[in-house]
Amino acid sequence: MKHANERRKHVRFPVMKNIAKPVELMIGESTVPVPAILMDLSLGGMGLLTFVSIKTGTKLATKINLPGFQTNSIDCRIVWDVCKESTFRIGINFVKLENTDFKKIETMSRDYADCETRIAGTEKHVCKTECHYKPLCEKKQKSRG
Repeated sequence: MKHANERRKHVRFPVMKNIAKPVELMIGESTVPVPAILMDLSLGGMGLLTFVSIKTGTKLATKINLPGFQTNSIDCRIVWDVCKESTFRIGINFVKLENTDFKKIETMSRDYADCETRIAGTEKHVCKTECHYKPLCEKKQKSRG
């Protein structure tokens, strides 16, 4: 459900809440990756946690490596950042995403949203074997499917 002040166009789904999922950010021509932790993912981009400040507007490249989903290099841009103590939460917008990666994120996102709807409803078995989000799912209802 979108809130009135929500600006996102796409469903954003969590990525392994209890396990840090590292990604490497390649900024400009640098050959030294900046480590980050993938927090959530959507068709439009992803949320990351870093320990270094990276300015809004910075262009970078990264790869996603999740259970059941690996990408080639994705061109991105930082669209927002929030500093809290010594960590930085950043929002990444995909600038160039291969069609196969787009379709996979789209399917995972749709399956995640469908699952949330089933959980909110009255279905007894919310988990579906064909769910593309299942490798990332940590919901307590998962064991019932």
